[in-house]
Amino acid sequence: MTSEHTKESTWEFFKKNNFFGLTEENVVLFEQHMLPALSFEGKIILDKPYKVHKAPGILTNFVTSIFNNISEKYFQQ
Repeated sequence: MTSEHTKESTWEFFKKNNFFGLTEENVVLFEQHMLPALSFEGKIILDKPYKVHKAPGILTNFVTSIFNNISEKYFQQ
């Protein structure tokens, strides 16, 4: 799982290291989506006035990311 900032460099790292013995077809990297961050009180956290801070989602986001990225790779027509 990667972020929007690390997906490309992570892929290049795997490529440079010959996918650590795997074939390229057997390596799947996917981007974890970011969601608005909330405080423990349920308030939206801001980076700046009018700019919502985003953080990686937890389990629901993880499952959604897996499904979206796997389905894009294996179920394209």
